[in-house]
Amino acid sequence: MKIIHINSYYISRLLHSFLISEIDKNADFQIVYIPISKFKYNGKYSLKNLSNSIYIYSRCFLPFMRYIWPLKIFLIWKDFQKKVIIRSEKEFVVHAHSLMVNGIIAYLINKKYGNKYLVTIRNTDLNIFIKKSVLFKLLGYEILKNASSIILLSPAYLRETIPNIFGEKKFNSIKSKIQIIPNGVDDFWQEHRNIHKKHGNPLVLLFVGELNKNKNILTLIESFKLLNKQGVSCILNIVGDGPMLDSLKKIALNQNINIFGKIDDKNLLIEIYSKSDILIVPSILESFGLVYVEAMTQGLPVIYTSNQGFDGFFEEGHVGYSVDPLNIEEIASKIKRIVENYDTISSNAYNESEKFSWGNSTQKLMELYSNLQ
Repeated sequence: MKIIHINSYYISRLLHSFLISEIDKNADFQIVYIPISKFKYNGKYSLKNLSNSIYIYSRCFLPFMRYIWPLKIFLIWKDFQKKVIIRSEKEFVVHAHSLMVNGIIAYLINKKYGNKYLVTIRNTDLNIFIKKSVLFKLLGYEILKNASSIILLSPAYLRETIPNIFGEKKFNSIKSKIQIIPNGVDDFWQEHRNIHKKHGNPLVLLFVGELNKNKNILTLIESFKLLNKQGVSCILNIVGDGPMLDSLKKIALNQNINIFGKIDDKNLLIEIYSKSDILIVPSILESFGLVYVEAMTQGLPVIYTSNQGFDGFFEEGHVGYSVDPLNIEEIASKIKRIVENYDTISSNAYNESEKFSWGNSTQKLMELYSNLQ
């Protein structure tokens, strides 16, 4: 089995490295083509040495070309043809790891060389590109129409987002090709799973993520304040870094809010999880959200955004609840509902976390690759 990955996001998110490592154990050979701008990630970037994989790490366009999109695509396509020789290698399956940019290159490969391709749709594709441009919507549908398989990271996108964006007629024409394959969580979390004890008093709430507007931390803080006013004694732990860090430190003063900053040490993160009771990350937009699974491995119930990444994997109340991310009262109410049935929800979260391993996700992908060869 031979695979070509087109992945312009590879070096910006560690999860892609985990996936490629798992596929390397099963594939005969894979090429990971990584097109990025010439001034991004300056300095040497270390790519994992794998026995059945090679990386083509290519700085093939300038940063300003993101605003001259056709030129950017032209340069990536020209670079790909120069550096990846596939003219007599139609047995290669092409996996585009996003619809826009990566998906366009896979589409062009299919048209010129005949290789079948599958495409993973991400939050950026839907909420940055397609929702803001009729041109991207038309182009996106053309790519999906010609793909052999389409991968979504979340049931929420299948249930709500894709039909709403493309309309029922176009959605029905591609629906049979869609598979739900979530990201897996780092093996470290599966190897250090830990059932949680009963919730504490005061209740310890936890946020883990980038401190930016999309992560919606200010709404969570208002819900935290509301709970305390309602007589539910709470502490809020915040883990993360980002543009809102300094302002959040000022807000946290005298509020029973602990801001830890960015934490890369997983053992320290586990310690924080073990001292917390519920994870709440009410992002506005989200592709999947591995942080929910990390928390679940430690037995924490989770609160997540309705109709976004994590929503749809479980029934409401099973491992936690979905919420309108801007509804302060609803977030507070769902936290109280978890407290009422804490032991059961915590146990469910712990047990269900096993489903989100890279081994499981890779097995599903390998079946798709095999069917296309």
